[in-house]
Amino acid sequence: MVIVAASDAPQSWKQQAQHICTGSGDQVAIQAAINANPKGVIELSPGTFNCDGDVNLSGGTFKGQGPGVTCIKFPDGGRLNSNSSSGQVISDFRVEGYGYTYPDWQGVVNIQGPNQTIRNVVGWADHTVQTVFFVCSNPAIGHPIYNVEFDNCHADNPRTHGFLHTQWYGSPAQYYTPIGVAEDEPVGVLKSG
Repeated sequence: MVIVAASDAPQSWKQQAQHICTGSGDQVAIQAAINANPKGVIELSPGTFNCDGDVNLSGGTFKGQGPGVTCIKFPDGGRLNSNSSSGQVISDFRVEGYGYTYPDWQGVVNIQGPNQTIRNVVGWADHTVQTVFFVCSNPAIGHPIYNVEFDNCHADNPRTHGFLHTQWYGSPAQYYTPIGVAEDEPVGVLKSG
């Protein structure tokens, strides 16, 4: 496990963290932690992470301390991307996106790979981005979309869409697996059809 501490994290978290953020450009420290432990556990401390660029997940677990405790802010076009085909767990934080170059067709949280679990994440975005949570089949990445689960996630009064699922325009059919909600599954669990 690699711990990343926010600039406003309690001192006890900073003492055990391998990476400590400055409060600006925090995606650099977060990405360094991910790159050092690409399929492992990345744990975010309590506090606010201000990311002015993308955070690209690569599998494993990426978690905070709960949506009322850990917040990741993406002003000016940053986003959280999960493109791994090996599975990813994303959990326990609040995410906010605002100030994108309008109009931006993606989301604040972009899921572009199979075997993804997004749990206990609350999101908000302003009107300059298409959605908060975006599931997209992208031929540039080449992963079909299946086994994507949203558990206890919600969009908190966004100024845009909360959740969107789409196929990349012009992508061949082999990149897209139809998704539906199975009748015997809780709402929010996406299963390949």
